Amino acid sequence: MMYCTVLFSLESIASFRGLFVVVYFGVGKSIGAGSGSWLQDVFGERGSFRVLSWVAFASAFLYAVAFYGHKRWRMWRGEAEKTSDAVVPDGKVSTISRSDRQEIKNGIDNPSLVSDE
Repeated sequence: MMYCTVLFSLESIASFRGLFVVVYFGVGKSIGAGSGSWLQDVFGERGSFRVLSWVAFASAFLYAVAFYGHKRWRMWRGEAEKTSDAVVPDGKVSTISRSDRQEIKNGIDNPSLVSDE
């Protein structure tokens, strides 16, 4: 649920939280139960566990490759994220200034997540 707070503006958080709940609990669990029972009918209990284990491993591997590949590509292009702990290519630490926080009203700089210091 924190994704909605981070990604959307204050005016649309409630709508997107409701949409997220419907998709997660309604559609996601229905598809999971249907595909899981189909896999169990086709491969049996042990076989379906093995299939899902390999799917989980492949998904984690592809995610790691995509994440680190994208991160290296951004560093190569000089577009390091400007967060409080981002290290830019010259080795210095980049931080977000107070004026930058006041200009952006959604995303990571959402006022509900940023302390007033």
